[in-house]
Amino acid sequence: MVVGILVLQMVTTVAAGIAATRLSEDAARDTFSYVGDLTAERVARYAEAARDVVDGTTAQIQRTPEIETTELLGSIYQRLVREPSVRAIYVGRPDGSYLVVRRDGSGFDVQIGAGPGEATVLRDYDARFKLLGETEQVVDYDPRERPWYLQGSAGGGTQWTDPYV
Repeated sequence: MVVGILVLQMVTTVAAGIAATRLSEDAARDTFSYVGDLTAERVARYAEAARDVVDGTTAQIQRTPEIETTELLGSIYQRLVREPSVRAIYVGRPDGSYLVVRRDGSGFDVQIGAGPGEATVLRDYDARFKLLGETEQVVDYDPRERPWYLQGSAGGGTQWTDPYV
């Protein structure tokens, strides 16, 4: 009888261990699935914000190809305020000119390049987009040579590229 009780306790212990292991594995699988779903949702939300900013800026430039820089800057600023997850907007044009609006701490930095070898205007704005200062420097930079520009101009619609420095 003692041997029977010991065997019964051992079988019960092994069965409980197997059941606990399966429950633990199921719980871990559910947790990883949940975390994966949350991560995918967050990435999609950030990507959607970036796409909205790009699509809005592109539509504005296509409607008014000769848009004044001041008007474009104001609308880009508004897009960055509306989408705080987007850090910067960069516009490269076929003539080699470019425009960059980038968050910088509590304000914004702006670069307005006329083209390779031409003067680039560097502006500093506060959080409400009030101009704080402006300088100029000659920069030998051509956006048309950058991989993101080449890939973007080769296809229609929004083109996703690798990150760049």
